Amino acid sequence: MTNTPSQARFADAYIESPWPKTLNLQIEVLDTSLCQLKLVYSEEVNNGTGAIHGGIIASAMHDAGMLLATHLFKDSPELRVNPIDFQISYLSAAKASDLQISAKLLRQTSRLAFIQIVSSDKNGKAVASVNACFGTWEDNSSKQFAKNLYLPLINRSVKDHPSKSMMQSVIETKIAGMSIQEMGEGFCRMKLENVERYQNQNGDIALGAQLMLTDNAGAFASLAATETFGMGSTIDLKLTLCDTVISENIIAVAEAMQQRGSQMSSRLMIIGEESQELKAFGAVTIRVKF
Repeated sequence: MTNTPSQARFADAYIESPWPKTLNLQIEVLDTSLCQLKLVYSEEVNNGTGAIHGGIIASAMHDAGMLLATHLFKDSPELRVNPIDFQISYLSAAKASDLQISAKLLRQTSRLAFIQIVSSDKNGKAVASVNACFGTWEDNSSKQFAKNLYLPLINRSVKDHPSKSMMQSVIETKIAGMSIQEMGEGFCRMKLENVERYQNQNGDIALGAQLMLTDNAGAFASLAATETFGMGSTIDLKLTLCDTVISENIIAVAEAMQQRGSQMSSRLMIIGEESQELKAFGAVTIRVKF
């Protein structure tokens, strides 16, 4: 890894934490204008169709942006840099290829860093792009509003979609600690356990793991809105981050909102299972082949 004279302390802690090790992410470059990561292709990151799971691509791209932002804000262990907004567009499938993830600074203020991230395959073709914002605050306390919008969804029961058991089998095989609780009637509720493999260097559930959960829940909610079986691929994912996830499992609830031809969109919220506090909200858009 090329870097400033001594390796970044945050980068050292990051690369030794469970989540990057699970994905076999490698830091190639980290300086004040660029962070480059390498995501090595393996069966661990395969989505079951010979391509890299969209949530894992999003995870690696978030981590590249977070590393760059933290490095920009003096790389201090006492400073917590938080993701604020993350939007990824999937340009093409990442078929059985190592990926290079490049994060570049667009603009920095005293509290904010705006970063653009591109993921490319071994042939240099871009497979995904991200616009992200990261920030740091004097006070990390937060307030919760409008719990009535999401708390009823935690206990919602629906009629099972015909593909629920198949989807659950795929999830259990590929992603330990993730499960589908409800899937039907245009609704999906999923759970991610706060186990070590999903934790970052602070012991929180890594945002990358949350993005993987988001990608699945949003897609499954859209698929559950129709009785016709189809296979979907994510084309856009947006997530606004509200709070960190400390010492608890998380629940993702997603509701199908709209279909236009083969395009389907769902709104989504991530909630702490024990605290019942909102951790993130956003939207997932997929293209479905019926």
